[in-house]
Amino acid sequence: MRLSDLRALSRRNWLTVVAGAVAIVAIVMTLVWTGRHAWAIHKLGRGVGDTVFYDAAGRPWFRLDEQRRDVPFEQVATAFKDAVIAIEDHRFYRHPGIDPIALARAAVHNLENDGTQGGSTITQQLARTLFLSNARTFGRKAREAALAVMLEVFLSKREILELYFNRIYLSGGIYGVETMSQKMLRESNNAAAVLLQQQMGTGPVLRLARDLGVRDQPDVPSLALGSGLVTPLDLTAAYAVFPTLGYRVRPRGLVSVRNASGEHVAQVHVERERILAEPVAYQMLTMLQDVVDRGTGAAARRYGVRGAIGGKTGSTNAYRDGWFVGFSSAVVAGVWVGFDQPATIGNGASGARVALPIWSDFMRRVARQLPPQPFAAPDGLQSQELCRLSYARPLDGCPTYIEHFKEGDDIPSRLCPIHAGSLKEHAQRAIQGLLGALSRIFRDQADL
Repeated sequence: MRLSDLRALSRRNWLTVVAGAVAIVAIVMTLVWTGRHAWAIHKLGRGVGDTVFYDAAGRPWFRLDEQRRDVPFEQVATAFKDAVIAIEDHRFYRHPGIDPIALARAAVHNLENDGTQGGSTITQQLARTLFLSNARTFGRKAREAALAVMLEVFLSKREILELYFNRIYLSGGIYGVETMSQKMLRESNNAAAVLLQQQMGTGPVLRLARDLGVRDQPDVPSLALGSGLVTPLDLTAAYAVFPTLGYRVRPRGLVSVRNASGEHVAQVHVERERILAEPVAYQMLTMLQDVVDRGTGAAARRYGVRGAIGGKTGSTNAYRDGWFVGFSSAVVAGVWVGFDQPATIGNGASGARVALPIWSDFMRRVARQLPPQPFAAPDGLQSQELCRLSYARPLDGCPTYIEHFKEGDDIPSRLCPIHAGSLKEHAQRAIQGLLGALSRIFRDQADL
């Protein structure tokens, strides 16, 4: 086009030319941006990677990012995976990176409450963490949505979850689930134990400990964290109250004494005293079984211990002590690992790592002579199937477990709010929620 032709263009034609040029530039910029990020996302299939410094001898010296430890997807606890998906994005396996339902719900909430409820999926959160900032702008949200869809195209759901678990920021300078489980989880359980003791008062805790043979414990809030001193014998004897369904059994160093003629000259009888009611002891027993089945003692199964068993791991500050005390229907055994003069056993020397293998080897050998038998629930308990994630009444698709309730316990009546369930169950849950809301409204009116 000659200059004279340009001069002859009308204003409308000029606007058309400018708009066309702007559109071409925008398309080119979009294609470049998309291509650049598509290639970056494609490379994520090999992992995000890390930066490690080596010394002159070629040995690893230190990592650039000391606040993060990558964990393979298989090593992340199933319960943790399920909990994150249930809380953050329960439609994760059904959306293509963005969740229109969550976005609509968040928009309605923000309009009605002048708030800032988010509707980001796990994939969107990962896209923001890897490529964007936290700026609250429509442009950033649009790029986040586009990147989320691209992540879903190039990566599997499993790969997205693994990246999310290892890269998401968890506050407090913590990135990823591995660092969180060395720091936050230990903080997040200790606080619950101290709070429970404060609500009950230290007196009942001290009395029960004395009744079980654990004496001279300090009257302090940190008692719930194990700040008192206790011998392996006393602690192991105290655990006998669970498999015996409430009885304290005093340890015996000798069972009987015979003279040179083979005659009994002394007999040490078993001393038993009821400390806990059977339903209470059985509830504690099932909790300690959970420790072995899906908690910190789960490695006992990998070490070959079979049958009905329960127990509890324990560690002290700076890994000076490692404990595991556990039981079957026939044997109660405790293992303590440490030095005569308190000192760190080793980095990460928790009870599960240093004491549990010894306990497991012993129990596996004992089972040949004293095989464990199932623990029978005593009278006075009601069994109830619950959702393993919400601890509410299960729906179709809920992972479930059996909980036991004694008289006076609050038995959950609410249906699981996490899993979808059948259409009938969905309607029941909606009605239940409506009735609950009406009940709260009437109660609030009555209070006025």
